[in-house]
Amino acid sequence: MTREELFSALDLAPEPSGPIGLDDEQPTAPAGPPPSPTALDLDAWSLRRGAEALDDPDSPVSRVLLNGAQDEDANRNTAADCLAAAFEPSPQLAENCADETRGRYFRQLFETEQYQALHSETRLDPLASELAAGHFAQGYAALIEQEEAQEPQEGPQGTPGQPQGDPARQELKRDLRALSAASKALSEATQDVDDLRDAQRSLGGDGAGEGGRIDAGTLKARFDRIKNSETLRKIIANAGRYRRLAQAKQRQKTKHGQDDVVGVEMGNDLARLLPAELAALGDEDLELDALRRYLERGLMQRDYRGIEHVAQGPIVVVVDESGSMSDDPIATAKAFALAMAWIARHQRRWICLVGFSDGTEGTFLAMPPGKWDQSALLDWLEHFYSGGTTMDVPLVTLPQKWAELGCPEGKTDVIQITDALVHIPDEMRENFLTWKAATKAKYYTLVLDSDDAGDLRAISDRVWCLPNLSIEQDAIQELMSI
Repeated sequence: MTREELFSALDLAPEPSGPIGLDDEQPTAPAGPPPSPTALDLDAWSLRRGAEALDDPDSPVSRVLLNGAQDEDANRNTAADCLAAAFEPSPQLAENCADETRGRYFRQLFETEQYQALHSETRLDPLASELAAGHFAQGYAALIEQEEAQEPQEGPQGTPGQPQGDPARQELKRDLRALSAASKALSEATQDVDDLRDAQRSLGGDGAGEGGRIDAGTLKARFDRIKNSETLRKIIANAGRYRRLAQAKQRQKTKHGQDDVVGVEMGNDLARLLPAELAALGDEDLELDALRRYLERGLMQRDYRGIEHVAQGPIVVVVDESGSMSDDPIATAKAFALAMAWIARHQRRWICLVGFSDGTEGTFLAMPPGKWDQSALLDWLEHFYSGGTTMDVPLVTLPQKWAELGCPEGKTDVIQITDALVHIPDEMRENFLTWKAATKAKYYTLVLDSDDAGDLRAISDRVWCLPNLSIEQDAIQELMSI
């Protein structure tokens, strides 16, 4: 079959043969990918998230972009890029971004190790990714301002003072500006996300009970409250150091189980015999003696002991809120209390936080394990009486409210922090000691900036007089090990 017959059978027109004339239409090379409106390869869902973030006046992204000079479509695409770069598990750069500056910015952002580390904390986390996206948008807006400022100086023909027509040098300088803007944005985003994680861990995880979660809006409101309060910022920053110390101390604690070997005893339990006794039973020369000792329960065997754990009651932290404790002392005292609350949560114990001052009823916050009220916790942390110091609340009101607070029975640890030299009347002291014995409580006292604990020694199991609550203090390290 000829070529013409094959085409005829397939009902196809034969291709023209021979050289193509100059007037004939030349075949065109395949075109590259069309320009992408976004720097990242995004689907419709990601684009919609960008539009929704831009419409939200409280979004960090919208606060940055709506103050810029870009049009609405460019802002929407930029918002989508920033959110996707932080939230999506595997964001990918688009091949051909229509906005050359934005494409360059996100390319430099993605190539840094700092971005990879940050992304591991923000991916699939709505609040953390929103915080990071706001800084990404801020870095991009700053880059646009730099490029607009540099354009009249550099122009398309080269940098002043350099040979004209040097595009490679201009390209390098633009890359460096994009990298600088991206690095600054990453540093600020990392700091914000670290602060968020510190706040979440210090306040007891996500605050919705064991295994629960709360919505991102509530988390964001609480984080914004911390950022806008100088007192809470100090407390959370200090609490992070205390919590890390507490984690180390709790890991170092030795736990004894029911199968711990504590020694050797005489008996005839074959499962617990020492290897030497088992060998004797199999030895021809020693077998008869070993069997005799077996009958007499005289073989050496391992002694296993189980330790019966005493039920653990609450941890109570009592903080002096007198005027002399203002500023750094109260911030570190409440940060210490927050770290003790983390220990209580770790040990599944109740925690009761108490603030007191002269002539007040005191502030009491009791939190069962897994049922923390983060809003109430923030209220307690931020509260400060700024009065005088008497011991009515810790020694009278606390025992009276004990049943009302719902504190369980068991080994109780009460820690008081004060900077006052106080007087305790005899009747108050005796009544408190009676209550302390009934509740099996141990009372620890930290006296700041004083060498004299005064009457507090009579009611305390341990007293430390410290210049401050630094984590290097032996007393702090000991208490973090309870």
